[in-house]
Amino acid sequence: MPHVRPVLVSDYINQVTDLIHAHWLETERDFAPNGPAPAVDVYRALEQAGSILAFGAFDDAETLVGYAVAILSPHLHYGVLYAHHDLLYVTPAHRRGTLGLKLMRAIEGAAKDRGAQFSTWHAKPGSTLEAILTRSGYQLEESIFKKEF
Repeated sequence: MPHVRPVLVSDYINQVTDLIHAHWLETERDFAPNGPAPAVDVYRALEQAGSILAFGAFDDAETLVGYAVAILSPHLHYGVLYAHHDLLYVTPAHRRGTLGLKLMRAIEGAAKDRGAQFSTWHAKPGSTLEAILTRSGYQLEESIFKKEF
């Protein structure tokens, strides 16, 4: 049974190239046609500032099989601290059960412990994550629109 624990993105990002690529293929292929290019220096700077919440899901062999990352920041309009979702992914082989929810709850708990008033997550319309968020008590706050140049 996989277990969830805090991680530093900078410690794992270069070790999980295949996982990041699989995540991109499944969820973001249209967003970034050239593939993922994680901004490792930005993650490190955010970690040093105490602004990253990151959890990994590990199987019995200590292989990373999922992750959740959020950015902790003050809301620029209202002066409250909140966490906004950056990444959430669980390998298809580990999606049966509640591992994704455990990762989400870990982010929520860490955010609350650090003084955040709320967390936000973004989900593709009609996605499994959208359904999970709705069942988990999240409410639709606004929609995000994208236009490519």
